Amino acid sequence: VSHDAEGLVHVYHVGRNDTEGCLYCVMELADDAGTVAGTPQPETQRPQPASANAHPPSYLPKTLRTELRRQGRLPFEACLQLAMSLSTALNRLHSQRLVHRDIKPSNIIYVQGKPKLADIGLVTGLDATRSFVGTEGYVPPEGPGTPRADLYALGKVLYEASTGRDRQDYPELPTNLKDFPDKVSIVRLNEVIVRACDPDPRNRYATAAEMRDDLMRLQEGKRLSRRRPARWPLTVGAAALVVFLVTGLFVPIGSKLKLVRVVQSEELLPWRGILADWDGDGTPDVLSIRGNRLVAVSTTGKLLAERQMDPDVQGLGMDLAIEGNRGQGCKAFVSWQSSNGPVVAIFQQELLDREGYRLHFKTEGLAGTTLRPENIVEPSHDEKRQLLCALNSGYGHLPRGLYSFQVESPYELWHCSTAGSPHDSECFDLDGDGRDEIIFGTHAPNNGNQADDGTDDSHGYIYALGSNKGRVIWKTNLGPEYSQCRPVVARLDRVGHKALFATVGYSGADSRQEGGMAAQGFVVRLDNAGNVTDRHDFAKYVHDCVTADLDNDDKQELIVTLAGGGLAVLTTELVLTNAWRPDSNFTTNTFLFLVGIGDLNQDGKPELAVISSQYHLDSPPYLGPMPVRNSSGDGHHFELGGAGLTGVR
Repeated sequence: VSHDAEGLVHVYHVGRNDTEGCLYCVMELADDAGTVAGTPQPETQRPQPASANAHPPSYLPKTLRTELRRQGRLPFEACLQLAMSLSTALNRLHSQRLVHRDIKPSNIIYVQGKPKLADIGLVTGLDATRSFVGTEGYVPPEGPGTPRADLYALGKVLYEASTGRDRQDYPELPTNLKDFPDKVSIVRLNEVIVRACDPDPRNRYATAAEMRDDLMRLQEGKRLSRRRPARWPLTVGAAALVVFLVTGLFVPIGSKLKLVRVVQSEELLPWRGILADWDGDGTPDVLSIRGNRLVAVSTTGKLLAERQMDPDVQGLGMDLAIEGNRGQGCKAFVSWQSSNGPVVAIFQQELLDREGYRLHFKTEGLAGTTLRPENIVEPSHDEKRQLLCALNSGYGHLPRGLYSFQVESPYELWHCSTAGSPHDSECFDLDGDGRDEIIFGTHAPNNGNQADDGTDDSHGYIYALGSNKGRVIWKTNLGPEYSQCRPVVARLDRVGHKALFATVGYSGADSRQEGGMAAQGFVVRLDNAGNVTDRHDFAKYVHDCVTADLDNDDKQELIVTLAGGGLAVLTTELVLTNAWRPDSNFTTNTFLFLVGIGDLNQDGKPELAVISSQYHLDSPPYLGPMPVRNSSGDGHHFELGGAGLTGVR
């Protein structure tokens, strides 16, 4: 393996010394730190096992640590060479199911002027028993021993090399950055570093190859890839995509929205879809269902691909997408009902069914049984991913529950049966053991169902499960009949500490307004045992919630959508800090569906994307007829009642 990548130190011989009672290896000799920087060393300086005089007494190995002591920091080109060489080396190491576990400047040597990853003493297999090893400051919050932990350490190394600061100072940038001759390039490199060093391993680069791809884009002056959320369902029929500019402050109370574009497409008529990069060009697209067809439409209205399904396919749905390899676009999880039960399959570019992956879940012939993909999780941060699916049967019937399957093959790992309809799953480490638990909510359709655990479907619950076998750790009753309970996880600081929240919206008969619109909702903070510790009430139905750091204080805020088209921003202490109220052209039956935050306009500025939809709501998730409505903002006109995508700032 060591000879397969330029960035790995070459091992020439491994042996055993029975006299001394030890194992030994013979490796490449590092350059002499006392020579001129970058001067290639002659072949004669390579180590000779039998010689005790392979180098002079004054020899000092040249490492990244010695270079940083000598130079303070490395110029951008040297940082880029370092990053590309080591990411290539890690890609080769990880492909052999090996991890390094101790990446730091003193373990990076220079051989003939080229950086190489050395000190293989802690290299181990991915399947080996994990122990806490490594060096403080380079070890991620979840601990060492995974490929993403190696990438975290590499990110810290690049932070030190590019800024000249200690890894414990991360993410602070030098106060004199404006004086750097390569400041623009260093700032762009910092985007790669920030992603590699994200406290949440799910937000880091998935592989070293993915990180190297971004470094190549950086070298070529191209836009870096962006990991966009693709799991939020959105309503695109009779709807408009609304984009708010996020510049550290949210849309203030009373502000008008500024229209930036309207896209009309007859392909955007159905109710559900997902936002994801379908064609791999770095910009988001809309994946949706039109009758019995799967369609992919760009945000400019161009039909990218379509797939006609078989006539006997019923209940077609597409609710989850994950990022694919560079240039290949995302992978979409599609579900439908068949005569043998619900089916889940993966579709990629050209909407072709991925060979060999089709999950059939047999039920007892109940009509209307669906199995909807909810989330892809990696609870143990060990590259073993789980596909979480919500199983729902028709009115008044069971089974219902959350099911976990292997992502790589259609094999059930565990399930948790529920009386209510499960939806919206999250990962959260409740006990601090480095392994996430599964948190999910339920909808209370009030069908008269009861589960063996004493719960019913006339109340909304939040469940906490062990991620190994789906064992219920606790459940909390938060809502009455017709309520929807959704878990939310928010970051509290730059270290990565998190807190658990839940949103509850309900539409019981005592809270309905004219037209059937629910008028009650609240957000709660939960402790690790599921107890409510804080609460913020709204006089309107709370529909959806996402989190984002809007004011750059390393603490996320909760962005909530309300009945009537309103938006509200809460701190993690559940204090209302900002809100946006729609004008009179929005009806009380307007809902906003949060899609996510990303650079949707490709202008280098993040936007908040929501879907506005006007429909009649009797009880979630019933969708009924709605009138055509018009609205204007800042002198621009757009039609909310027509099918289309609208972008505003």
